[in-house]
Amino acid sequence: MYYFRKKVLFMKHNIIYILCLVLFFITANSQNIHNGNVKITGGTHLTFAYPTGDAVINFGNDSIGDLYFRALPIGGNINSFNNLMILTNDGKLGLGTTNLENFKLSVNGKIRAKSVIINSDWADYVFNDNYNLMPITDVKKYIENNKHLPGFADEKSIKDNGVDVGEMQVKLLEKIEELTLYIIKLNEEYTQLKEEINVLKTIYKK
Repeated sequence: MYYFRKKVLFMKHNIIYILCLVLFFITANSQNIHNGNVKITGGTHLTFAYPTGDAVINFGNDSIGDLYFRALPIGGNINSFNNLMILTNDGKLGLGTTNLENFKLSVNGKIRAKSVIINSDWADYVFNDNYNLMPITDVKKYIENNKHLPGFADEKSIKDNGVDVGEMQVKLLEKIEELTLYIIKLNEEYTQLKEEINVLKTIYKK
C-alpha cells in the first residue's frame, strides 16, 4: 500500500513538472533557456534532447496556433524533422502527416483497433415494395459494358479517391439484399416449373 501511494505521488509530481514546463514554454521570451536536457526556444519550441536525437513540441506561430510533435535524428538539421503528430487549432489531428484537408483525423500508416463503430444509413430500403430491382439481364449488360457493378465507382476512381467505409458497407448490404431477392424469385420460378412438370408427368402417365 505504501509503495502504491509512493508511486501515485511520483506520477503526480511528474505530471505537475510537465505542466509547469509547458506553461513556462508558452510564456517564454525570445531567449534560449536550457534546463538539463530541456531547451525552450523563442516561446514556440520545447526540445527534449536524447542520445538518439531530439524530440520537439512546436506551438507553431501566433497566427496559426497549431501544435506539432516532431523528431530530429542525430546529425539532422532543421529541415530533417519528422512530423510525428499535429493538432490544429480547429481540432484536426494528424498522425505521421500534415496533409489534413477537411478530415478530423488523418493517419499515414496502419491503424489497429478492437472495434470500430460507424454511424450511417442502412440498405433495408431494398425490401420496400416500391424498390426498383434491376432485371438480372440488365445487370448482365451493365457489367459487360462497365466492368463493375451498378451503383459502384470504377477501379480507377477508388484508387484515386479512396473508399468511404460507411457508404461502402451500405452498398455491399444493398447488393446482398438484391441477391436475396433474385434468389427468392428464382426459387419461386423453380417451384412453379416443378409443379408444372409434375402436372405434365401425371397427364403423361394417363
